[in-house]
Amino acid sequence: MPDPAPSSPDSMRPSEDTEVTRKSQDDVTVRPARPSDSHDLAVLAILDSASKVKGDVIVAEVGGRIVAAKPLDGGRAIADPFVRTVALLQLLEMRAQQLRGDAPPRKPNLIDRLRVLHERLAVRVN
Repeated sequence: MPDPAPSSPDSMRPSEDTEVTRKSQDDVTVRPARPSDSHDLAVLAILDSASKVKGDVIVAEVGGRIVAAKPLDGGRAIADPFVRTVALLQLLEMRAQQLRGDAPPRKPNLIDRLRVLHERLAVRVN
């Protein structure tokens, strides 16, 4: 016999405990590496069978744990092979490009386009 339909939309929502767990797993922090991260970066390099990253480095943390790192000089990124990090590595690469100043120009959003249109119309009126 099929389960009865939920009595209200609230009964279909995940519990608060589920939401907290989901958020803590999805929270990502991208930040510059600090000297205190050297041990974590060494362990990450060992896990990734790679050399330690050198120079200025940015890291991606998930749940307060460093799971990926990228040197700003364009060197090879390292990542925890036991964590899904493909999207994090792409995020680190984009941030590294921004910090180096070689990021591709962003496409203008709607606000930018409306501002340009407004400026063009104001010139024609005057």
